[in-house]
Amino acid sequence: MAIGIVACNSNEPEYIQPISLKVTGVELVTAENIGLLKGEVSSSINELTFVATGDDARLGFLSSLTIGDQHYDFNPSDYKMENRTVISKEWGTVQFIRENPYTTKIILSENNSKNARELKLEFGVGYKQTAVTILQRSK
Repeated sequence: MAIGIVACNSNEPEYIQPISLKVTGVELVTAENIGLLKGEVSSSINELTFVATGDDARLGFLSSLTIGDQHYDFNPSDYKMENRTVISKEWGTVQFIRENPYTTKIILSENNSKNARELKLEFGVGYKQTAVTILQRSK
């Protein structure tokens, strides 16, 4: 049995390269670093669409989603069945629309609570990823 180990040289900087996304339903701005985007939406129903674009579009699948204490992880194979709802909760739904290019739709239900909702998304994996934080305002 052979085992291989690959490591980065500790003298080499490790950079995360962002996945390019075409986004509708929310305006995103770059936050603290190049791979982190933030946006804010109203308390009413919101439909957000994320389409992976550019050279690394093949890695632009939704890899994780966190809202409150709920966390979900996904793989590229989850997109094989197109137009599929993968999450349906009181806060909204997540749909995988297509695999090529990776297209993800999130429909946030109306937020009638006194607290804002924070949705954290990660697209891609490893050194090729983009983190997105969406804040849905409270009523």
